[in-house]
This record gives sequence, C-alpha cells and structure tokens, in this order.
Amino acid sequence: MANPFISIERALELATEGTAILLDCRWFLDGRDAHAIYLNGHIPGAHFLDMEKIAADLSIEGAGRHPLPSIEKYTKTVGDLGIANDSVVVLYDSDAGSIAARIWWMNRQLGIDSYIISGGIESYRGELEVGEVIARAVTLRTTKERWENALNTEELIDLIAKDPKTVILDARNHDRYTGEFEPVDPRAGHIPGAYNLPTRSLMIDGTVPATKDQIQQRLIEVIGEDNFASLLSHDQEVVVSCGSGITACHLAIFVEEALGRQPLLYNGSFSAWSKRTDLPVLAGNERGTFPRR
Repeated sequence: MANPFISIERALELATEGTAILLDCRWFLDGRDAHAIYLNGHIPGAHFLDMEKIAADLSIEGAGRHPLPSIEKYTKTVGDLGIANDSVVVLYDSDAGSIAARIWWMNRQLGIDSYIISGGIESYRGELEVGEVIARAVTLRTTKERWENALNTEELIDLIAKDPKTVILDARNHDRYTGEFEPVDPRAGHIPGAYNLPTRSLMIDGTVPATKDQIQQRLIEVIGEDNFASLLSHDQEVVVSCGSGITACHLAIFVEEALGRQPLLYNGSFSAWSKRTDLPVLAGNERGTFPRR
C-alpha cells in the first residue's frame, strides 16, 4: 500500500491539472452541520460529501451508528459526485484525516485512486470558496458485491472463538475507552479485551502521520512485543474498531503501514457492541478479556 497522505501543495497541483476530484469530508461528532460549514468556506473546487448519507446507511438496524452502505448504494452516490472508475480523488476533513479515511477505505476496495490531505483544511492557506460546487454525475461500475475485510458483531465473536489471540485495536480517544466520557453511545467503556490505540497518538503535532518505525514502536508499547511479532508474521488476526467504524479506517492505514497487511474492520464498532445488552462492556483502564460463548 502506498501511503495515502499527500501535502496540500500536491493536492492543489492535482486539482489545477484537472486530474483530481476534491471532496470535503468534514463531519462532527457533536452534531454541527457539516454542510452549512462547507457552504461557509471550503477549499476551492471541493464538492461536499455527506458522510451520513454516502459513507453510511442509517436505515440498517443493529449495526451501529454508521453501518457501511451496500456497494450498490455507495457506487451510485459517489458517481453522483462525479467519481468514475478512473478518477483520482483527493479527500480532506478537519480532523487529521480520521473522517476522510472512511472514504479512502471504501474507494480503495473499488479500485479508485484516492488520497488524503495531510493536515486537512487547516493546511490550506488561500482564500476559501463559499457556496456549493455542483458535480457532474457519472456512472461508477463494479463487479464487487460486498465489502471485504469487514466484520459485523457476530462475525467478530465467531472470529475470536476460533482464534482467541486475535488483537482488537480501539482507535477512540482514551477517555472514551475508559468510559470517562461518552457523548453518543448507549454505554460507556470498551469491548473487553480491546487495546486502546488512539489515532491521535499516531499523528505528530496532530497533523503529520507518524513514520513506519514510530507506528511500530507505538504498537509494541500498546500490545507488547510478543503480540507484535505474531501480527508481523501473520500468526494472529488484527481488528480495528472505534465508535462507529469511521475513525477505525484511519487506524487501518497506520496498522497496514506497520504490519504490511490490511486489518479487519469492525463495522459498527463500539456503537454496535454497546447497544447489545447481552454483551459486556468494561470501563476503566483494565483491558479485560473478550467474552467467550
């Protein structure tokens, strides 16, 4: 996997050359209106991508706050933004790429060449454009029928029943992992057995992605040398999780950079897990152990 992060300078070069489609992927956990913020100012030429309408299908029940949409639905909605099979897509947000990474993850599965602006909209120093940029709809085609490397709750439980050494990495901030702060999900804490590896800890000064060596060292600090060695040799499976399956895609980039293989994505993540009253949630710093059936 080539590193998907590019500089704002390179992004603007691609946009000026007319070879890239620029997408504003800003979204806010606190409920702020991302579209209104986009209309008030965005990088010139960027189209607005509604994360909750395009990157998720909120009509799906029992799969968390942001279930992956069907591939059929996704290809239709991004096609409406002008994305074709041969497009180059440049994504940005206002949260170090942790939101835009969801679109990168989905586009990658469809073979769409996509990049994320390192530093997001804050790295752009020019005058922002206001108003809507209208896209020309195209047809995006694919033979893929389902997302690969994605698990629902039952599949996660089955995986760990078969391989108890599976490593679950939780990308949320530490205060949400411990349950000290939980703004949206029904219960506070974490999946028993999950390790906490916030994506923010893998960004230098909050904007620049850590190097491969730095990511590997951080992984060793979190999961230990034995687990890291087993992951590196593909002897254990690794799953990335977060609040609802968006920021986990950001963590997936770093994990693949460190291990040389794609992790599995827990679709729905803690929002799906915590809604299930038959499944335990653990608060505090104790990692605990994954429940056995």
